[in-house]
Amino acid sequence: MKNLYIGTEREQIRRLSILGKYKFASTFICMPKIRITLEDSNVSAVAVLHEDLAPETCKEVQRVLPLEGNALHAKWGGNEIWTSMPKMKITKSENENIFASPGDIMIVRPAPDVFDFAVFYGKGWCFGPTGFTPGNHFATIVENLPEFAKACQNILQKGSQKIVIKVEK
Repeated sequence: MKNLYIGTEREQIRRLSILGKYKFASTFICMPKIRITLEDSNVSAVAVLHEDLAPETCKEVQRVLPLEGNALHAKWGGNEIWTSMPKMKITKSENENIFASPGDIMIVRPAPDVFDFAVFYGKGWCFGPTGFTPGNHFATIVENLPEFAKACQNILQKGSQKIVIKVEK
């Protein structure tokens, strides 16, 4: 299957609309976005926030941004990088999932009062030392996923990188 998030924004909107991911294609353009930058690789990706599916999570993520930290590669989660988030006021599960597709972004809570920002650059799953831990799927990368995935592979091979996450204007 062709990757849904490769190509121009217009091509992405068309593919997502055909699949029913967005009821109205024009909604996609107006959706709030975040930019995730791996500074050592000088690569960034843009993701749309799914405020309709995870409103509380989206609101909290926007509240704590901008954020700088270290991106680490997952040990058990497949094609995933993650960074720790400050304490957040997320009180419920929203758009919860264990399995992730390329471009999915989730907030995962591996322990009480611990929040991880997980970016899946390929197929993956929310799994850690205590087993499966569902995450709130609140965003999806829509720009530059192939280049971003290559940079994520560098984290796997060479170690952590500085990550910057901010609201896209």
